[in-house]
Amino acid sequence: MIGKRTQAFLLVLASLGTAFADSSETAPFLVYPVGARAVGVGDAVAAYSDDAAALFSNPAGLSRLAPFSAVLGHAPYLDTAAHDHWAVSYNSGTRGALGVGMSFFSVGRVDTMDRSGFPLASASPSDWQGIVGYGKTLAGPAWVNGHSVGASLKYVSSTLVQTADTYSGDIGVLSPRYWKGRWGWGLAVNNVGGSLTYYKESEPLPRLVRWGMVWRPIPSLAVLSDIDWLKGDSAFLALGSEYHKSFRKQRGLTFRAGYNGRQGEVAAGDGVNLGMGFFWSSWRIDYSYRGLTLQEPTQSLSLSISFKPKGRVLSPPLQALVDEGNRLIEAGQYPESVLVFDQALDLSPDCREALAGMERANSLMSGR
Repeated sequence: MIGKRTQAFLLVLASLGTAFADSSETAPFLVYPVGARAVGVGDAVAAYSDDAAALFSNPAGLSRLAPFSAVLGHAPYLDTAAHDHWAVSYNSGTRGALGVGMSFFSVGRVDTMDRSGFPLASASPSDWQGIVGYGKTLAGPAWVNGHSVGASLKYVSSTLVQTADTYSGDIGVLSPRYWKGRWGWGLAVNNVGGSLTYYKESEPLPRLVRWGMVWRPIPSLAVLSDIDWLKGDSAFLALGSEYHKSFRKQRGLTFRAGYNGRQGEVAAGDGVNLGMGFFWSSWRIDYSYRGLTLQEPTQSLSLSISFKPKGRVLSPPLQALVDEGNRLIEAGQYPESVLVFDQALDLSPDCREALAGMERANSLMSGR
């Protein structure tokens, strides 16, 4: 006989496994979206890095972040289950970027009983991963110039009644921005290698391959699309959009909408996700609502910070454009950097960082 909390735990695994997990259901939390922002855009994040949570989806994105970035998030599930995470990163520029973080999935204490209804033991099923990653933007021949690459190593531990652990890793690539800095692609392979062994039965971790694109028709709008493959399962589509509305004094709102094809396999409306965020200077708070027609939807909340060690702090979309322009200068792509700085000036005509970058790129092009 199974206790009520055990039933709740199995229900959590079943509902989330249907949406995200590999057919093996081994450590399915490894393919859950990490962070309210990722949930809000349907987990279509292979090609778009915005905070330190890139460590969990595509480590190449660490090299596209501000010099210092951190994120902390919480997502409650059914009953007392919850998915939590934190990550911090440091981007040195030409020497690359380093990130460290952890994510946890737990359901609290579970009481089990025998067939007669007598209690047997209590357990606290939980999964967690500790991860360290590195990303760098390359400079060199034209076929690699401006591309970012990254890799991570993770320790995975899973506890039901027994505890099993293993090591695994992620690898990723991000392209330069094409078409006046408005389009790019990304590729990531998550959970490469590693397996968990319970009672002498070994199961591989759920390998996830992501290939995605980002398109900016206007500087304040990002349109995202991913094609994802889970080992042992069919491919599915993830779509998302993110719109920034800036106000005075580095304040603004972000609105998100997304669709995850695997999440919506049972009913189309289950795959619809919504989200919004508020940013003020270097801080950002994000909220998301996963599964528009689910009877038990998931709500996520994240707090992130991205900043430079000195000087004023720009809004996240403006900072991303300035960083991209400076990266293109370092890679010797001066005309492309001018176009990106021009997009930044569309957002904020008096942005000193964008004006300085534009002047520097024009000087280098003219040989001054």
